[in-house]
Amino acid sequence: MCHVPHDCKIEMKSRDDPLNQEQRSYELPNGKIIEVDQKMRLSAAEVIFDPKYSWDPEQREADGIATIAYKAIEKCDSDLKINLYNNIVLAGGSTLMKGFHDRFETSIRDLAEMGAKTDINVSAALHRKYAAWIGGSMLASFSTFGDTTIKLAEYYEAQQENERGLCILKKSIF
Repeated sequence: MCHVPHDCKIEMKSRDDPLNQEQRSYELPNGKIIEVDQKMRLSAAEVIFDPKYSWDPEQREADGIATIAYKAIEKCDSDLKINLYNNIVLAGGSTLMKGFHDRFETSIRDLAEMGAKTDINVSAALHRKYAAWIGGSMLASFSTFGDTTIKLAEYYEAQQENERGLCILKKSIF
């Protein structure tokens, strides 16, 4: 039902709902049928890009997904930024919403307009809903996977919380 609008303010003001009554209806597990209006569908998707639409007042000051990605890239070494901007990969179920790819690409381009000294390439593969699972299964198939993981017994052997953090750090470095 949801889609990511290119400009949420304009679409929120629009009275034309592209979905008919049947398409707007959603049956809850208890059998009750609710109608999900256009503002609900738009704000559910928009909160990913602009948290001021969040129902949680504490989250309204947070950054949206494009801003988070931009800030993460900008914190990296300048030699890496070109590769990072050229290889942004969208993954996860939420990225399957209609308009997500276009909105993310537009948002990150607007943020990086002055700073990026390269083209920005945002890819969204068809299998992105399962990308985390695919990546995890590939990682687990490596022969070195067992050497880089922390066993539950090792974790509990480290008595204090700061020792547990050190245990994790040692495994990730060596």
